[in-house]
Amino acid sequence: MSTSGNPLSPKHVQVLGLQRSGTNFLTEILKNGQSAYKIVETGEKLFFWKHALPEDKHQYNKQFSTPVQTVLESPDLSVIFISKHPYWWLSSILKRNPADLQRYRPQIFDDGFINPLKAIDLWAHYYRVWSEVLKEKFINVQYENLLSDTPTELQKIQSFLRCPINFNSSLDELKVPYSKGTFSEKKSLYSSGTFDLDTDLLLHIQKSLPSKTRDFIQAMGYKLAT
Repeated sequence: MSTSGNPLSPKHVQVLGLQRSGTNFLTEILKNGQSAYKIVETGEKLFFWKHALPEDKHQYNKQFSTPVQTVLESPDLSVIFISKHPYWWLSSILKRNPADLQRYRPQIFDDGFINPLKAIDLWAHYYRVWSEVLKEKFINVQYENLLSDTPTELQKIQSFLRCPINFNSSLDELKVPYSKGTFSEKKSLYSSGTFDLDTDLLLHIQKSLPSKTRDFIQAMGYKLAT
């Protein structure tokens, strides 16, 4: 399918991930670190919602019917996923309870409250289905690694995009929408090795996770031991 008429000049990069996974953080780093690509920023309605699943209808570009069709049939659009360890992600959404999660992912709520097991299942489902349909057309970046070793993670992205990324600022200098606290503080927290969740809850999750979900999480490079 021709992409003439698309807003795809120059080449674009869209950062995707679940809510509270660092999508705004990575977007701001890329926006400040390179010029060969146009970075799709928060609020720009060029393609589709940055938290969308492949078959969602939350679509901005009306030339395509679904997010996955947009990516597969737009040669000038590159996708970078960002993920948090599912336990850190769960801790974040339990604290912040993003409004759009309740609106668009009601399946993880019971009586208005987030069900931790259903939330972890959504995490695995989101990254699994996207990785299955996109195969080699995307790269995944772990939020924790981006905090702890920014140059190495940016080198991986640079190799994927085949363009230089020159980010020489302090992470604390970034102006990131909806982010609280400094990134130095976040780096210390996320490198502590202690998840900000109740021990009994962690044990319950550990015992109750389906093997398919557990295997996928480990395949993503995350350890689930408490």
